[in-house]
Amino acid sequence: MDTWQELSALVDERLKAMPSGERGVFAAGVAERLMSRHEALPEDDQAPLTMSLRPLLNFVWEGVLGDSTAFSAVKRGVGEYILSEYCPQRRPGRPG
Repeated sequence: MDTWQELSALVDERLKAMPSGERGVFAAGVAERLMSRHEALPEDDQAPLTMSLRPLLNFVWEGVLGDSTAFSAVKRGVGEYILSEYCPQRRPGRPG
């Protein structure tokens, strides 16, 4: 790969070729890898927002692995985030 754009286009092409369920597992896997790295940081370096999202990620895993009842918990978790002070659109001075 010569450029970031070429790599991005290749990944985009491969993801579009996957069934939606596989894309969900891929996305959950990427999020899990990032979460695991964050959880491995010293406690003082762990961001409260990131740590608060662990239960939501667990529900995402349950959903993508076949538990259709997990999606109501995922929707609730996303809604709680949108209504929280962490959501960028809800910060002072931002529209929305």
